[in-house]
Amino acid sequence: MAKYILHIVALPYLDLKPWFKASDTERIAAFYDEAMGRTFTFRVSEANNVDVKAVIAYDWKGRRVGYVKDSERMMALAMMSHSGRKSLRGRVVEVNAEHKCLMVEVESEWDGKRFEMGLDETFLKWHYSGPMMKETEEMESLCFMMDEIDERLEEMELWTETDWADFHDLMENFCRVTKLDISAEMINYRKQLTRKLEEKGMKELAFKVELENGRAGSGSKAGDVNDYWLHLLTSQGKGSRLYAEREKYCVADIENELKEFPDNLYNTWVNKSEQFVAKVYYMHIPKQVLWGFLSGIAFVEMMRGGDKGTAMTEEEMRHKLVNELAEMYCYSKDKLIDLRITCRSLGWKEEEKHVKELISKSEKANKNTGNITFDHPTFGGDMNVSGNLNDVHDNNTINF
Repeated sequence: MAKYILHIVALPYLDLKPWFKASDTERIAAFYDEAMGRTFTFRVSEANNVDVKAVIAYDWKGRRVGYVKDSERMMALAMMSHSGRKSLRGRVVEVNAEHKCLMVEVESEWDGKRFEMGLDETFLKWHYSGPMMKETEEMESLCFMMDEIDERLEEMELWTETDWADFHDLMENFCRVTKLDISAEMINYRKQLTRKLEEKGMKELAFKVELENGRAGSGSKAGDVNDYWLHLLTSQGKGSRLYAEREKYCVADIENELKEFPDNLYNTWVNKSEQFVAKVYYMHIPKQVLWGFLSGIAFVEMMRGGDKGTAMTEEEMRHKLVNELAEMYCYSKDKLIDLRITCRSLGWKEEEKHVKELISKSEKANKNTGNITFDHPTFGGDMNVSGNLNDVHDNNTINF
């Protein structure tokens, strides 16, 4: 049988308080003293609401004391599958108080062949037809750095001292930003890069990349990764790509597509947004699918003005549209007449009535020349309005 090392992380420990009457620091130190050489058991944590493939660790007293670190959980699952059992048992061989982890040695007949979590076909089948957010600077930089790292490693034999120093700086920059990417491809890339760096003797850099895998998971629960994505999803507005395309899409249709996303993930966003980013990270979603899903959420949030409870209906959007046009034409009777005719041709009776009321207020308007064409397929087709345009806006907006 071969021997493997699994790292237990996510400390301090959840169930230790009743056993050690001391401060948190003293409690952990006391546990470390007792843990060395003791037996631990690993099982899949089916009760985990965020990560359905998390592998939890129990100590010799049956206490939950942490999890197998993310990069090793697939190895732990493979060993369980090979043995036909639901658990693994091992012995603590090292304690690392600085990084708050325990190293457990496990014996298994598993052949050690590594494998990754593939891209789930369930996600790839999901359909999204809405507008897409513009790629962020961080994601753009990561794409460059991944290619650059791979290119430079291929030329490693030719490196000068300057090249070595430059590569270390590049890796520092990569490690600073990489945890922000919560896509399946980036999670896999970090694992592959860790192994590649280890094989090339760069164990220190491999360890730094491995740390970022852990920080991505912890930061997605309550930290900078979580803050980054929540801000991005709720800050889209004027000047964004989504805002520029707002008139081409119906909010209700986009939201219906979001509700069809696997594992009811949109419901998590609506009702438990504090858990949303972490759940996305651990679901291992392909980047292209994930970007569409997040873009849809950002679009709905933008159109609702941040209110999750009330989506803007087609009728409300129609009122808003006519109000904006009426304000634009408030000093031009001819333009308002054209707008009224357009509303009538589209069957917008309520809007026609209000525009008619506003026409009586435009008798003294100053007139300039100009034309406007407005395309609004969401509400029934083209609106072609021409005539004298007003060069002054005021507050004579009709409120419905």
